[in-house]
Amino acid sequence: MRSLQSIVELNATIPADADAASPACFTPSAAKCGHRPLSATRRHCLSESFLILSRRFGDDIFDPSDSDLEDALRQVFIEDDPQLTEADYEELRGAFLRFGTVEGPMFVVYVYRLGEVVLEQWVDAEYEDELAAALHLHRVTFDDALRL
Repeated sequence: MRSLQSIVELNATIPADADAASPACFTPSAAKCGHRPLSATRRHCLSESFLILSRRFGDDIFDPSDSDLEDALRQVFIEDDPQLTEADYEELRGAFLRFGTVEGPMFVVYVYRLGEVVLEQWVDAEYEDELAAALHLHRVTFDDALRL
């Protein structure tokens, strides 16, 4: 995933006086996929581009490391928590990675349980207009998902 990070540079600083109404702040509307938007308490001003990992059971990680990406995929592919039911795993189906620029385009890679992967391309970070139809991949292995 380092190749993606070399393309997409993230400015992960959080100015104390950041204004949510500023056009430089990334505050997307709720994604059509049903995943949570960025929390208002975790607003990050992004000057040019971003790379954001949304983990299956956790929060968003800005500029994730290779280890963060691998851990997020383990949460999706290894379903062995005795406290969670099949319904829990189905409700929280996967993790996703967003990368691009605030003004667009934005690319999203969703990795769902049972090896389902969806690749989306959006005009901008608001999830309003698709650049192309989503690409669906099936029976993707852990290693293949990590290479994506």
